[in-house]
Amino acid sequence: MAPVKSTKPPPPDFKRVKAKVGKRAPKPANLTDTAFKSASVSVRRQTVAASTTPQTHDELLSSRGHSISELTLQLQHPAQAVRLSAAKGLKDLVHNSTDNALWNHLSSLVPVVAKCCVDQEEQVREVGLFTLKDLLSVFGSNATLALTPFAPLLMATLSCALNSLDEEVRTHGAIALEMLCQKVPRVVAPQLSELLPALVRLLSQTNLFKQPIENGSGDAPTKKRKVSKPKRPNSDFSLASGLLSLLTTNAVGDESLEIEKKSSQSADLVITETAGSRNAVTFIHQRHSNYLPVPLNSLQDVALFAQSKHSLTSNQATSITCLDLMNCFRNALIEVSQRRLPLGNDGETLLLLCKSIQCFWELYQHQLLYATDKERASIEKTCRQIGRLILEIFPSQQQGSSRSLTDELDSVLCAVLYALAMTAGLEKESEMWKKRVASHVLSSVLNMNQLDALDGQVHTLRLFGQFVLRKNHNPGEAKLRVKLVRAFGQTFFQESTLSAAAACSAVGHEAARLACALFELEGYDIAVLYAEFGPCSIDFIRQAPNYLSAWSHEFPSKSYCVLTFLHHVARQSVTQNDSLFDCLKAKLQTLFAGSPSIFELYPESSQRLLVSLVVILGKPLLSSLSSLGQICARSRRMRKHVSSAVVSFIMQSFHSIRKELPMHAYLTFILDTTGLASCTDKALNKGLNDVDNHSWQTMMSYDLGVAEASQCFIDCGASKVLTMLYPLLRAWLGQDKDVAKTNSCDLLRLRAALVMLCLLSLDIGEYSKSSVWTILPAESRALVCDAIAHFYCNVPALDLARNMNSEFDRWTKPARILLSTDAILMTDFFAALCAKVVHMDSTEQAATIACMSLLVNDGAELEPIVHRVSSNLLDSVEHLAVKGPIQDQVSRLMARLTLFSEHTTTIK
Repeated sequence: MAPVKSTKPPPPDFKRVKAKVGKRAPKPANLTDTAFKSASVSVRRQTVAASTTPQTHDELLSSRGHSISELTLQLQHPAQAVRLSAAKGLKDLVHNSTDNALWNHLSSLVPVVAKCCVDQEEQVREVGLFTLKDLLSVFGSNATLALTPFAPLLMATLSCALNSLDEEVRTHGAIALEMLCQKVPRVVAPQLSELLPALVRLLSQTNLFKQPIENGSGDAPTKKRKVSKPKRPNSDFSLASGLLSLLTTNAVGDESLEIEKKSSQSADLVITETAGSRNAVTFIHQRHSNYLPVPLNSLQDVALFAQSKHSLTSNQATSITCLDLMNCFRNALIEVSQRRLPLGNDGETLLLLCKSIQCFWELYQHQLLYATDKERASIEKTCRQIGRLILEIFPSQQQGSSRSLTDELDSVLCAVLYALAMTAGLEKESEMWKKRVASHVLSSVLNMNQLDALDGQVHTLRLFGQFVLRKNHNPGEAKLRVKLVRAFGQTFFQESTLSAAAACSAVGHEAARLACALFELEGYDIAVLYAEFGPCSIDFIRQAPNYLSAWSHEFPSKSYCVLTFLHHVARQSVTQNDSLFDCLKAKLQTLFAGSPSIFELYPESSQRLLVSLVVILGKPLLSSLSSLGQICARSRRMRKHVSSAVVSFIMQSFHSIRKELPMHAYLTFILDTTGLASCTDKALNKGLNDVDNHSWQTMMSYDLGVAEASQCFIDCGASKVLTMLYPLLRAWLGQDKDVAKTNSCDLLRLRAALVMLCLLSLDIGEYSKSSVWTILPAESRALVCDAIAHFYCNVPALDLARNMNSEFDRWTKPARILLSTDAILMTDFFAALCAKVVHMDSTEQAATIACMSLLVNDGAELEPIVHRVSSNLLDSVEHLAVKGPIQDQVSRLMARLTLFSEHTTTIK
């Protein structure tokens, strides 16, 4: 049976989709997709071009090419992201710019930065604080000068932030206040009256020490799930830190912006801690941490120091504001005293609070004289309450806190207690408070470890200074004072306990300062101090040089303070204590040892003071004398570390005490200071006849030292010293006579010998009416004559185009003066010079004959002597056997001498 065929029709080749009402017709399957996407890119300026193109005076852009005006407009945008981006651009602009570039845009830059610091968004404020920090860092020491015109704007911004209703804004305002107080204290200090009321208001509304929350049943608090929150600054701590910075700025003045601690010889006046020289200016009842003399270059420097300390006056802060602040301090201490648990993390806040009380009382206690009786009674009552609260807290026992924080807090608490005890009207509590403070200080000093260098130990020493550096003690306090000073000496001024690390620590610095202040209080009288404190007063003097050696040159201001202390002690001692002074001289010798030595690294004022101290102590050690001579020689040779003025000061200082020194040691020292014995050919440059190197001009730089040494020899007696110096001069004059082998050092010493011989001979001829040749041995004339001839053979080549004849005259002047004093010497010199010309090459012959021509034509020193011996000179020149172009020079020289000879014969 055949298969049944399917009746289903085959599929169509192209399927036709029927269109339906309301629906879009489908696209054909073979339709080509021509759709595309586009995006616009807007580039204002290429970053690479902005980074490579230098910014001009009128152009200050961020890394994205935004100017200050554009960033200012963006900071006014209501969107937080836009303002944050603008603040970051502003930070980038400040961070990548120099102070010179920012200086011209301060008028538009500072208001924008201030606006960022008080923005309503936290992130913008944080970026603004970073920008302000960068701005202060860029200007550095010039920040005060740069921001002074904007002080009203900055203070208004700070006041706005501190009075804000938002706690976070107030916190950032306190951070900005602390930053400005540390970097530009002179800008903030005069604005105390505007800022203090806001801080007082915040303190009265803030609970600095919050009580821990406990369950009523006594059970442990229930645990809550931790929620990650962004880390924010502690508002209480920031507020206390800002208050302390503001009060510290007004209490101690500008300690961070000291004028550069370098003395200047060009300054007519200097500011010093104590009047130590004729051109020193001091301020009565004002002390600064800077002990180095500071040059007064303008009247602005006087105003800078005269206004370095501010105080609370009636115009700056009223008594009501001060009383409110004292009440805030009292309330905070009440919170601390009522706590059941240790402070823990709040210990730092308490420390800042106590420091604020100390600084504030230092400012305000003098104003009690101008307060009314009612105000004074209220202040005394509050002070009494604060003192009692401190006694409840002291000594502080904090669990989990470092020893440094605990010791520092105890020291500050004692400092506050002692300051309140000195207040009038608290006589009843005063004695008890002082005894409590003295007991703590005594135990702390005896148990003090210098190597720890804790801040608490430094505060303890400062409190020790407040107690000891005060006169008019009652008998009980006087005995306690002696105990404190002896304990202080036993801890810090014993040979067995003092180490270099301890001396360089902050505790060692403070100990040295207190020792100097104690001697200053007693007028540097060793007898008075010894009668009161015993042998420890001598230990202060003996160990002071050890501090100088340990400090090296790292602490110039403190080193100057100790040197001043030793200087005054040495001057005040009527009868020299030989054992003490010998100990000082032996220990001070270490300051001159080494290359470079500690002495060379000191500022110039300290160098002069140290030299004066060694001279005052008398009979300096030969080792110190030798080291100082080497220091002066290095200064002549290397021209660094020690100026030429200080080298001259060293020579004159030891010249003034030459009778205390052995004659051979004194002469050796003077010769060492010239630098001739230690000079090297490398230091004098290479090539004597190379005009471009000017080595002969470098050698003439030693003339000052040679002249000063010769003057010292003349003061000692020219005839006497010349006899002792002749062996050395003979060695320098008799150097290698081979012109080709003569180096720079040999020529330098030869010329120095001629200079000394010339100056000594002039002095002998003027005052002794005799000749130098009658003092020297017989062979000395021939030696000097040959040396002068050798000297002229090594004269640098003349270059008339460079107009160097004046330098040539200066170079040869010592020889010309010697030749002008003796006719026989002049004749022998020409004969020796003509004999040397024969063995020279043509270039050297031409230079030597040119020098001979200059000598003959000299119209100053040599004309009289040349006329007298012209015939003898002519005989020497006639025997010159030269050929070539040089013969013309010889002929002209002979013609000149013939003319002189005929003129002399005619006169006769």
